[in-house]
Amino acid sequence: DFKSLDTFRRLSELVLEARHKHGHGNCVFYLATAPQFFGTIVENLALAGLMREEEGDFRRVVIEKPFGTDLLSARKLNAHILN
Repeated sequence: DFKSLDTFRRLSELVLEARHKHGHGNCVFYLATAPQFFGTIVENLALAGLMREEEGDFRRVVIEKPFGTDLLSARKLNAHILN
């Protein structure tokens, strides 16, 4: 459930387990969802601490097209994600 912070907290636990197992916690979050979920997902990744780059680990978000429905909605989505 993209709207549930608990989903992202569980994901954070899995990333931490993988970090201990593999020695790093590098993450690429590839969002191939409907555009209306992009902002919510990125926001919840951040709220769950999944966007913090620490101990040399990197975090990246890749957003599959379409990025918005027109130029205005793309600009709004970009502004939302960068906050």
